[in-house]
Amino acid sequence: MGTSHPTADPVAASGNTYGGTAESAGTWNEATDESYTVTVDTTDGATMNNGSGNCPTITWTSNQGDNSASAVELLYSDYWYNIGTKGLRLRFTDLPFGDGDEFTVQCTAITEAATGQASAAVGTAQYVVVSSKRGKIAGVQTTSVGGSAVGGQGVTLSFAASGNLTRRDMFKIICAGPQPTTLGATVLDYGAVTVSTYSPTQVVWFELVSGAVVLSSTKFGLHSNGSFQHHDAGNLGTKFGFGISGLANPGSDGSEWKSGILGNVDLNSDTPPAYLAATQENLSEVSTAGESETVGVIPGDLVTDFIYLAIKLDANEIGANSTIVYRMYFDYS
Repeated sequence: MGTSHPTADPVAASGNTYGGTAESAGTWNEATDESYTVTVDTTDGATMNNGSGNCPTITWTSNQGDNSASAVELLYSDYWYNIGTKGLRLRFTDLPFGDGDEFTVQCTAITEAATGQASAAVGTAQYVVVSSKRGKIAGVQTTSVGGSAVGGQGVTLSFAASGNLTRRDMFKIICAGPQPTTLGATVLDYGAVTVSTYSPTQVVWFELVSGAVVLSSTKFGLHSNGSFQHHDAGNLGTKFGFGISGLANPGSDGSEWKSGILGNVDLNSDTPPAYLAATQENLSEVSTAGESETVGVIPGDLVTDFIYLAIKLDANEIGANSTIVYRMYFDYS
């Protein structure tokens, strides 16, 4: 609860080389003001996203003793790094650092639940929002019995009209994304598909489960259409529909996930609906990453955006086809 975010954005030292943007967020929520100084070391490298052992590192000090001299690698740009033990987080856009670049972050204790009041009733008390993925959400919201917004992804928060809310009261909301029904899948089963119609849609993602700290350059392609006779040949009526969405590449309306995607409605055009980031009515057979479709992955994650797949059969396709091959291309370190 409070009338302003307690963490100010980082202030770069006047002699810094870094020309990118540094942001602060996190759940720092102490009763005493605190100032952090973050120092960059470029001995191993000046640029992020170059793999472990080749990136800059940071250490920090605090005027309240929340210090760390143990170097933390800045492996990824636009990724939230924990600073200290009290909830402060920082991220940086992708530009080179100078050795010894410094950033100061001022954290200020919240003193009011509403203007001039350390404690206030529902309907008067205010709050600010911090997302684990998106950082600070702009603006101040007023509490409500009927519910008021928590960020811009459709979550609302309501309070019973009983008692007061006090400055620095904190509430955490866990929002779970879609959960996979199968792990480690290597086979997709479209079932029995009637000619001239679309199959049910399969939704997959690609994840590195061990042995890497960076996943990048993710591409997805149709390597083989198997025994189909009318895909890119014959009557040309067999189509391999494709679509993507996710946190890295949401739809134009901000959607990161959409259930109920249908091949004949959502994947039957190269122009995506607002809730998908990209679609292809028909994937052609390809053999290289360069010919394949880009699939997003957010910095620091080892899992891609969602991939939606469906097949439409030409009226003259006959028999079973168990030799279709999709292929995922990626870089890792």
